[in-house]
Amino acid sequence: MRDLLSAATISAALGAREIEVAVVDSCGSTNAEPVEPPNTEVPHLLATDFQTAGRARHGRRWHSARGAGICFSLRRGLPCAGPAGVSGPADFHAWP
Repeated sequence: MRDLLSAATISAALGAREIEVAVVDSCGSTNAEPVEPPNTEVPHLLATDFQTAGRARHGRRWHSARGAGICFSLRRGLPCAGPAGVSGPADFHAWP
C-alpha cells in the first residue's frame, strides 16, 4: 500500500485540481495535525495508513490497524460570517 499512498500518486490522481497533499507514516489524528504552512486559499489533504488517536463523530475514537485502510482529513478554509459580522476561516473535515 505504501506505493499507492504517496503525495505524488494522490496528486496525479487528482489531476489539475489545486490541492496540497501530504502523506505521513503515522500520526495521532489527521484531524488534529496542524497544516503547515497554513494556506486558506488551497484545500489541504493529509493522509496516513495508521492513526494512534483517531477521532470520529460524537467524540468516539477511530481505530484502524496499520495498512488496513487510509485515514485522511481534507481541510479548506472558507471565509464565513460569525457573530456580529466577524469573519474567519472555517475547516471542513472528512472522515473515512
